[in-house]
Amino acid sequence: MNTKSKYQVSRRNFIKTSAATATGLAFLSLEGCKLDRVPALMKRSFGNFDFKVTTMGLGGQSSLQWTPEDVDPASIIVKALNLGINYFDTSNYYGPSQMNYHKAFERANLIPDRENYDEGLRKSIWLTSKTHMRWGKPIILKVHTWT
Repeated sequence: MNTKSKYQVSRRNFIKTSAATATGLAFLSLEGCKLDRVPALMKRSFGNFDFKVTTMGLGGQSSLQWTPEDVDPASIIVKALNLGINYFDTSNYYGPSQMNYHKAFERANLIPDRENYDEGLRKSIWLTSKTHMRWGKPIILKVHTWT
């Protein structure tokens, strides 16, 4: 018997076998993903601060700036809060993003001096905001010339 023909696999058989194996592994791995609860999000220290933020955050642009008319961006933020995300980003340059955070924070009782304010939850959140405009006072250097 010729060993070359005994072990040679055609390209067609290789692709069919690979596709069948990949499909089987995909369904097998889906079976292993059945969870009773979602594991806690990972957290890491934020710079030199004594504060831990989730490794997954919610950015205030794309999904919160350009939502379709039938999607409420504040609901996205509240859902992120409920899932345990504690790092949020926004900017006054992201259109209505900051107002979306305001609406979400109203719903989640995160606005100080309001009824049912949740100080503990608010202190567990890191909210960053940036600006497109820089309004810092410029440094004026006086140059002296002697004649």
